[in-house]
Amino acid sequence: MTPGEGVPVAPAVQTALEALPAPHHGKLELVDLPVQVPGVRFELTIEQLAQAQAIFRDLFTHEIQPYADNSRKSIRTDWRHWIAFCAERDRVCMPVQLDDLIEFLNSLIAAGYKRSTLEHLLFTLKLASRLWSCTCATDTLQFRWYWRQQCREQLTARKHQAPALNIETVDDVVEGPNSASGLAGLLELRDMVYVAVSYDLLGRASEMVRLRWSDVHFGADVEGGATCTILRSKTDQQGAGVTLYLTPRSAQLLLTWQTQRLIAEKYLWPAARREYLNNPYIFHRLPRHRLFEPAPAADAKRLRWDTHLCVREADRIIKRATGEQLSAHSARVGAAQDMTRAGMDLAAIMQAGRWKTPTMPARYAENELATRAGKNRQKALAKLRSS
Repeated sequence: MTPGEGVPVAPAVQTALEALPAPHHGKLELVDLPVQVPGVRFELTIEQLAQAQAIFRDLFTHEIQPYADNSRKSIRTDWRHWIAFCAERDRVCMPVQLDDLIEFLNSLIAAGYKRSTLEHLLFTLKLASRLWSCTCATDTLQFRWYWRQQCREQLTARKHQAPALNIETVDDVVEGPNSASGLAGLLELRDMVYVAVSYDLLGRASEMVRLRWSDVHFGADVEGGATCTILRSKTDQQGAGVTLYLTPRSAQLLLTWQTQRLIAEKYLWPAARREYLNNPYIFHRLPRHRLFEPAPAADAKRLRWDTHLCVREADRIIKRATGEQLSAHSARVGAAQDMTRAGMDLAAIMQAGRWKTPTMPARYAENELATRAGKNRQKALAKLRSS
């Protein structure tokens, strides 16, 4: 496993990790799943190496990206874990051997790794095995029995739940005074709009940062509401899309943001200003002060002003706007809980949140549902006693 901060690193592990690229969201390349790493052994034929190169050459030629951004970053992180283990214990990284895999997983379980993390690691090792034309130990009967035992005795399927951003907090954010001015006030406005819209849409961070102005249609009803189309999502990879409702309050905030965001253009140099004004995304970065045109060498490497925010920035927005340790997923959790508190049934909540199964909305609302069921039971028993 990759060592944590402050933990001594063996020289072999340090050398191996320095040879690997840092995890990022870019295209998956052969260099991201290497076997030819200093200090790490592999047992592959020339034909297997050539086949892997041919696969990635085809992916590059046809611009094929089979996995989403976050998945590609996780794959790179998983591979660093495996390479660090092989370097430290002097194991063969490919093909994956049963004894090595069990030792690897046992060390991670002992270190407190969660089941979902380990399952993604196993997915990455299977993927790498297919890439390098190898059999994988995960396909053996012995491993399946080993993994079943670990899930039964040591690992649980229960996942960490993000804290909830409930309607009361949303009201505090939206109706609170905007004390800042200038660019700081513009940042507060953008964050406020993000909170309101993400709550209305039960939006995932990956959906929210990719919303475009063309996705929103104002004047949906006489009250001033709007509709917003989410064209693609985690559960809609094919892009069928879904249209959702925005409350009049959120629609008005969006209109205000659409106008006020133009203030920031005067803080940018001409080329950046054109990018900023042509930015199709609703939520984008803002200058914190006046910026001047960089030198040509620096201009080639700078961040552009016509792109959307990253998912990590969505987390920071929620924390900054609420002043609480929430995450970008908190609006989704809180909205599901609030609908349960309001008495909506599970089918309606699933439709609003675009869940295909009741597992997650029921999990988000389990405390409310448990309390409601307990009270109903007590009322029924009291009625039975009095009859």
